Amino acid sequence: MGGRGRVLVLVPDLRLPGGVTHYYATVDLDRHPSIDYFYVNSADPETALGTVMRLVARYGRFLWLLVFGGYRLVHVNPSLNARSFYRDGVFIGLARLLRRPVLITMHGWDEEFAREVAERSWLRGFFRATFARVQGVIVLGKLFQERLQGLGVPQSTPFWIDTTVAEPPANPAPPSPVEEACVQVLFMSRVLESKGIFVAMEAVAMARSRLPDTRIVMVVAGDGPDLERAKDRARQLGLEDVLFTGYVRGPEKQRVLAQSDVLLFPTWYGEGLPCVVLEAMSHGLVVITRPVGGIPEVVQPGEHGYLLESTRPEDFAEVLVRVIGDEALRQRIAEANRRAARRFGKEAVEARILEIHASLLGDPLT
Repeated sequence: MGGRGRVLVLVPDLRLPGGVTHYYATVDLDRHPSIDYFYVNSADPETALGTVMRLVARYGRFLWLLVFGGYRLVHVNPSLNARSFYRDGVFIGLARLLRRPVLITMHGWDEEFAREVAERSWLRGFFRATFARVQGVIVLGKLFQERLQGLGVPQSTPFWIDTTVAEPPANPAPPSPVEEACVQVLFMSRVLESKGIFVAMEAVAMARSRLPDTRIVMVVAGDGPDLERAKDRARQLGLEDVLFTGYVRGPEKQRVLAQSDVLLFPTWYGEGLPCVVLEAMSHGLVVITRPVGGIPEVVQPGEHGYLLESTRPEDFAEVLVRVIGDEALRQRIAEANRRAARRFGKEAVEARILEIHASLLGDPLT
């Protein structure tokens, strides 16, 4: 960090797992001489008091960089949840205090917290003094634009609707370690109940019982607080052969995606636009998920996969059985997804971000 770049991009510590870190590690914007990354948190273990002290120190460092670092634009990457709201709201307020224009990319959305912001006057006031006074907003779907405007972002504020980024698939794809006759179903996410891990496992168990002559392999790629519960549940369901890989990145992540046929992701979490959906599409996987966050902006039902309003395992099992039993359907969706995913590539996303930065650097601060 540091230097005399024109744009300071606030990001999580890139050693951490998660969609935002994946996004900025992939596009690698700070290789440009005009852009620097500033970490808003740390991957190092620390106590609650240590976290507060480090955050205060970061605010001080941030002010110093704005005063002496030559930065003309601040790009903040919040989610609308309690932790990000306060932390990133202060960064936005400090930038506004020093009359630096601010661009935000809203990555995630907690519905319950959004209702609190709308209903509690002091939260709404903080939002309107910070998030609602930025010079531009990137959202992951039209729905988020409408909701932010409903919370107080002016209609006159420029909005851009853009996707997250997907790493391009390895070429050629590595061979699968399981027999060709199998279908590999992938759950790739933090292992949380609200991400749909238990629904996914139950759906796979049901699909196996309905397709006894088809070898269905399930891979769970990720870690999280519900990992041990998920392993216990797999044993209870008779899924002792589920492969739990833990958190994967880089070549290992590419290998897991390349070997899979279906992404099963029954999430009801406060998603923005999960990177895994785009990465699955770029690798030609059939996407079976829910219409959460910005997912409906990129997954057209029947063309790229299936969106289910339900959270019932039976409903996901029914779709899974249909997809597994129809190889021609899988091939058609795979080809459509690879074509659609071209606009999620690193170069395309990077070019759009740089264009947005350039447009705001040329605008007067209001």
